[in-house]
Amino acid sequence: MGDIGFGLSEDEVRAWGQIEELVACIPDLLDSASRFDARVPAPGSALASHDAALGEYPAGQLVATCLASAVDCLGALDTLMVEEDGSLCLYIFAQYPLLRAVLEAAAQALWLRGPDGQTEGITRNLRLRATEFKHDAALFEPFIGQKKKLPHALAPYKNKQVDY
Repeated sequence: MGDIGFGLSEDEVRAWGQIEELVACIPDLLDSASRFDARVPAPGSALASHDAALGEYPAGQLVATCLASAVDCLGALDTLMVEEDGSLCLYIFAQYPLLRAVLEAAAQALWLRGPDGQTEGITRNLRLRATEFKHDAALFEPFIGQKKKLPHALAPYKNKQVDY
């Protein structure tokens, strides 16, 4: 542990050590993720059956996107917090948005994969996509002067919000 310039309580020293241990795991997680191809669900898996039913809106691709986002943010945390000499640099605020992004992306992947029933899995996939389309439409609205229409298959989810 590096000297951060002021006295720390025993709890703070212990917390600092726990943070160092967690951050030290990031390179192994990044290495594991680089060998994992999440774009294609295992044949016969629930995710593969969801993909077959969803057609052009595959659940596997959406889960892979969530995982890629989490991994990218972990890589950014590693770059931000670990100095060249291996010591830990803990910023006052900078790491928290990245940590939140990791948690949200990982939670979203688990939420999409979580249900046992195909109906709920497909509903979650469509609900998330409908929410994304709705937000995309709001971004385009000022530029094109008219509201972007949701694809017909997603229309029932137009006013739904993602929940976990």
